Amino acid sequence: MSILEKELHQNLLKNLISVIEKDKKRQVPVIKFMRQGFLLSVAQRLTKEKRKVHFIGITGESASGKSTFVRTIIKKIRDIEATKNKKLLNFISSDNYFNDISEKIKKYGSFNKLLEEENYNPDAPESFQLDLMRKDLITLSEKKNVYIPEYRIDGTGRSIPNSILIESAPIIMSEGIAVFYPAIRDLFDIRVYVEVDEELRLERYIKRAAESRNQSREDALEQYETINKSAQIYLRPQRQYADIIINGHAEISDIEQIAEDLSLYV
Repeated sequence: MSILEKELHQNLLKNLISVIEKDKKRQVPVIKFMRQGFLLSVAQRLTKEKRKVHFIGITGESASGKSTFVRTIIKKIRDIEATKNKKLLNFISSDNYFNDISEKIKKYGSFNKLLEEENYNPDAPESFQLDLMRKDLITLSEKKNVYIPEYRIDGTGRSIPNSILIESAPIIMSEGIAVFYPAIRDLFDIRVYVEVDEELRLERYIKRAAESRNQSREDALEQYETINKSAQIYLRPQRQYADIIINGHAEISDIEQIAEDLSLYV
């Protein structure tokens, strides 16, 4: 590392530390946990690999707040992009890599029947096209654009190949239950896990089920139990690979502020 690089690295590290120290003083800090040495490694990468495409993976259990966290970050980054007239970030949902199960749904008549008859688990790694997602992420890392599949959330189980254009950008953010799975986990420079306590997660899940899916409380509770069992098998073990754990109780305004502070150094 040259003298200039060392100076840039030290200044960047100092600035990143100040952002984290500021967060610690909040009534409800956004960051619950950070891996030891993480800030140092980030500062080194941003100094020595300035032109590299950086990948951020975000996961968490259903109703943990990960989608809200991601939407908040993206909205703030878009505002900053407009001010700087510079593209900083693009986004990929791992949910678009679900396998096409449309023929199975036709066979059984509904998604719920498929779950009953074949013991299909949508959270399992084999339910995703992870080899394709890995290939697409590598293409983006080469600063090339890709067309990714689109998984329809209309109950048909259809996956439409080469449907959504994703342009390469300095930062590629990916969110979903699959991003920490072994087939793609190593591609992410920063791995973020969002979590809240069980009581709030259940409350959020039931509310969302009623408002968005018109489900009864009884049906929502039954589905939540199934999702929880699946999370114990597939998702919670991935928590150990997180560089950062985000508090799902955090205020949106505080998340926005962290996004703005950190974007100054990208």
